[in-house]
Amino acid sequence: MKLKKHFMNGRLDIARQKLIDELVTFSLAGEVKVVVVFDAMMSGLPTQKENFAGVDVIYSGESCADAWIEKEVVALREDGCPKVWVVTSDHVQQQAAHGAGAFVWSCKALVSEIKASKEEVERILQEQRSALYDNRVDDYLSNVSRKVEKC
Repeated sequence: MKLKKHFMNGRLDIARQKLIDELVTFSLAGEVKVVVVFDAMMSGLPTQKENFAGVDVIYSGESCADAWIEKEVVALREDGCPKVWVVTSDHVQQQAAHGAGAFVWSCKALVSEIKASKEEVERILQEQRSALYDNRVDDYLSNVSRKVEKC
């Protein structure tokens, strides 16, 4: 089942985990730092941060996720981070993030990038498998050739 179906069926934990899994793959394939922010303002809990395979997962407890993102974009830009990307399909949040100095992607654009990175990873793995197979065949043929030469 796709992430969106889990979300629409109220299975938020499963949807969150599927999103995190996709972002881990994207992060590793694209060699980028990924931070995902989930709105937890209504939970009454303080802001929490976890890390899954290099992806920072933030549950914004003290403020809404949008406010946390805006604050973090400003902090990253002030610290000299040259490129900060924010992914959201919320037009107001897109404008706020852009105004704070971030590049903005829609969720649809991120999905396209994730698909492209998965295809690239698969292509690289296929090349490595092929090279490994070619090396094994070459080794085998070399061994056979040596045995034939000895006869």
